[in-house]
Amino acid sequence: YSFLYSSGEPVDGGIADSMYELGLKWEWGMDGRQRDFREAAMYFRGAAEWGCLDAQVKLGNVYFHGHGVQRNFKEATNLLRNASDRGNVEACLSLGTWYYRGLVEVQHPSDAAAKNFLLAAKCGDLEGQVLFASLCDEGRVGLPEAESKREAEKWFLQAAMQDDEWAKQWLSRYWWTQYGTTAPFDLVESEAAIIDKLKAAEQGNINSKRWLSIFWEDDR
Repeated sequence: YSFLYSSGEPVDGGIADSMYELGLKWEWGMDGRQRDFREAAMYFRGAAEWGCLDAQVKLGNVYFHGHGVQRNFKEATNLLRNASDRGNVEACLSLGTWYYRGLVEVQHPSDAAAKNFLLAAKCGDLEGQVLFASLCDEGRVGLPEAESKREAEKWFLQAAMQDDEWAKQWLSRYWWTQYGTTAPFDLVESEAAIIDKLKAAEQGNINSKRWLSIFWEDDR
């Protein structure tokens, strides 16, 4: 990488990480630098070639927006797809969003978006869980309606366990419709008891689902 010797920037031990950090500094004008997207892109490219997934995601977004380089949707997509396939959550979310909004061309954009949101969801990412569950709720994941709703319930429940309000609202409405409105328990419970109810609901306990639907509705 000839630019490492001509740029005047010191690159320490972990080459990929060092180049990525330098790219961030040029991107944001840190440590006395003026913002320079072209310089940032050069370092992100070097870090990406050394295997830094975060740099691949950065470089993909650089190509997508044309910051310091000529805009190139194909290159942007390839970079994010590689990072996504290797489990980078940010890449999964960005790529899924591009597909969902029709910002890059792909066959079956909803399916492609769902695949990437699901990868993020399986990594425990809250945003990925909510986005994939929402696509399931809308019937846009290529599954029969009943199965799609079960998947929506499953992933909204995972998001609710991370205290996501939208997931709680969806589950409250869904369980209210499915299981009725009679609360079988006193709604004044400790946080530990609520966590127990969530875990029981995850295992399919209807009383826990009914209790949570009432609790969340009452809480609003």
